[in-house]
Amino acid sequence: MAENQLHQGHRERLRNRFIREGLDHFEQHNMLELLLFYSIPQRDTNEIAHRLLNRFGTISDVFSAPVEELETVEGVGHHSALLISSVQQISDIYRRDKTERRKIVGLESIAVYCASRCTYQSETEMLLVCADNTQTMLNSHVLEIQPTDGQNMDVRRMMQIILGSNATAVVAAIRRSGKSKPTKEDRLLAGKMARSLGTINVRLLDFIVVCSEKNYTCMSSIPDCQLILRGVV
Repeated sequence: MAENQLHQGHRERLRNRFIREGLDHFEQHNMLELLLFYSIPQRDTNEIAHRLLNRFGTISDVFSAPVEELETVEGVGHHSALLISSVQQISDIYRRDKTERRKIVGLESIAVYCASRCTYQSETEMLLVCADNTQTMLNSHVLEIQPTDGQNMDVRRMMQIILGSNATAVVAAIRRSGKSKPTKEDRLLAGKMARSLGTINVRLLDFIVVCSEKNYTCMSSIPDCQLILRGVV
């Protein structure tokens, strides 16, 4: 009984601290601990939060871990795994909605948007940003790709998205670990896209390789990629 009262008191203090200060001064394990209050009503969640960080490394790695891997951590049941897994997806939707309600104009602004979005995507996905002649973003979509050969993507689906958006220009972005310098496969994929888009009179404005929100490379800034973006090579 005394132990339950102790846990309850700790929970109230942590909740009140969040209300007063927000999460800015919370340690990562405290953030996870607070989240787990809502899927584990009575147990001490501090130890579970530490186990999650020990298993996955950082809080962002915890949130991006698959449900089945989260469930292998002692104390993390199915409901907790679903709650944790939902955080990244909810955050991604929130950021996208908040961003897309603003008017994004200009290639540089679109590149910043792509870098932010791709931070939360896997390497088997490509972000497709549809734009008009004034380089104003109309919308964005995620397409599945196969990075093993650099050219395997659903061209038909890409065309449907672009035609449905009445877009006249496109920016594509993919996430890569390590260096953001475009690889041979990235160049092949960009070239295939540019040639396909050319058949419907749509320009590939840029192809962006993203490592992180602050570390990305735009092919438009690389002299020998200009012909690739134009679909010439």
